Amino acid sequence: METFDIFRHACLMTLISGLIYPVIGAYFLLRRWVFLGVALPHLAMAGMALNLFILTIFDHVLPPGVQKLMAFGSPFLVSLLALVILALLERREAISEARIGAAYALALSLSLLFVAKNPWSQAQIMERLRGDLIMVSSTEVLTAVVVFGSVIACLLLFRREFVLVSFDPDLARILGKRVRFWNAFLLVLVGLSISVGAVVIGPLVVFSLMLFPPLATRNLVSGLNRFLVFSSLIGFLGAGLGFGISIHPLFDTPLGPTVSVSVAGISGLVMAAFKVMKTWRKARA
Repeated sequence: METFDIFRHACLMTLISGLIYPVIGAYFLLRRWVFLGVALPHLAMAGMALNLFILTIFDHVLPPGVQKLMAFGSPFLVSLLALVILALLERREAISEARIGAAYALALSLSLLFVAKNPWSQAQIMERLRGDLIMVSSTEVLTAVVVFGSVIACLLLFRREFVLVSFDPDLARILGKRVRFWNAFLLVLVGLSISVGAVVIGPLVVFSLMLFPPLATRNLVSGLNRFLVFSSLIGFLGAGLGFGISIHPLFDTPLGPTVSVSVAGISGLVMAAFKVMKTWRKARA
């Protein structure tokens, strides 16, 4: 119980992330935006590094309230700006993987350059890159809950529009839907949630939770609702298992990588179990 009291914020953040990010990742997988899911967390990290760079110069000028706002605002604005630039560079609605790769490389390079001269900022960035989320504050958890709740509410409220423009944009145009608007809106929602996650738990955990659970359930269930629910369940179980292993005295491993490996392991077991069940049913038939 004492151990949980010490790590309760990290535990809550891990479990919440395990529920939410697989849902977002499911949309990424359906839209074939997987590579963008790699780049966005690192773009958010570049925003965090830029914020730390600004604070080293104007630390005594900016009031505490502005500094707290910048902590989450900078990653989101950098991610949003990058998405806008990528979209404007494209003549088609799809964002090319080559430009996404360039954005990823540039974001990671800028993250390291912004903090190169400040050991404290460098430690902050490396901590997030490793996914060391043990020292999560109550403010960060509350911010994440508000943002995640708003994003999920929008995804559910406008689910039909998002699904329609994702699977059949031509039909969406015939029905009078603004395809570019809904694509942009989806990217803004995703960018907001990923920015918060990258700042609080790091890009490694965010991308792992976005990728492995949806990948495991994609061909195992029918229907979008089941796809989202099963992906979220796998993410939750993997995140909980990873957290338990990480804080156990027998293991005492870094939380971020442990959660990522646990989510991958649970996803692999689910895929293997479904494959065995499918083979067994065929053998009985």
